[in-house]
Amino acid sequence: MRIGHLILSGGNRLYREALRQVVESESVSVVGDAPSLIEAAAMLKSVDRSVNLMVCCEPIGSHEWTVAQQIATDFPEVAVIMLTERVTSEGLKQAVKVGVRGFVPHDISPAALQALLCLILVDENIFAAPAGLSGAIASTRAPDLSPVYEDIGPRLSAREAQILSCIQKGLPNKVIARDLDMPEATVKVHLKSVLRKINVQNRTQAAIWAMKHRYDHGAARAVAAC
Repeated sequence: MRIGHLILSGGNRLYREALRQVVESESVSVVGDAPSLIEAAAMLKSVDRSVNLMVCCEPIGSHEWTVAQQIATDFPEVAVIMLTERVTSEGLKQAVKVGVRGFVPHDISPAALQALLCLILVDENIFAAPAGLSGAIASTRAPDLSPVYEDIGPRLSAREAQILSCIQKGLPNKVIARDLDMPEATVKVHLKSVLRKINVQNRTQAAIWAMKHRYDHGAARAVAAC
């Protein structure tokens, strides 16, 4: 399972410490924090672990966008997530333009932020839609990933394909977690993503969907390997 090594930027020391308590889990470890994004970017060359996540919780201006774009260019393995005071169409367009992987309001719930980081770790991009559009959080695949089993419509990642295959067999989350060697919480995150992508409400409907579309994980895996 991929582990997140994260650097926090922005806010005062107390805020960053509180945020650390929220995001740290068996899947995510905070390896550093800094008062600003530029200082956090400088840490990328000195931390003793491979950083792959960075959460920016400071006010976002032109300087922050420039630094975020530089991080995306120089450290493509680092996913930058920006917590913004106000989600706007302009901000969303800029986030996509500079290569930010997550752009959500800073009042996001702790549970949602934890789920967001888990999705980022499996190569999702998470953007909050401006209130004038839908007010919802959208999730999209990272652009450089290979699609799997395109014939069935929605694109599932290799791991999501495994999850759906297990659901079709009627396996509970605990068994799936054991068989795939991942935390049960991560299984739940993948399952939610699968349900969203195939547009069903629960695991029973997902199993029916898979049977209706003659879903086969072996075929999906073969397409992914092409």
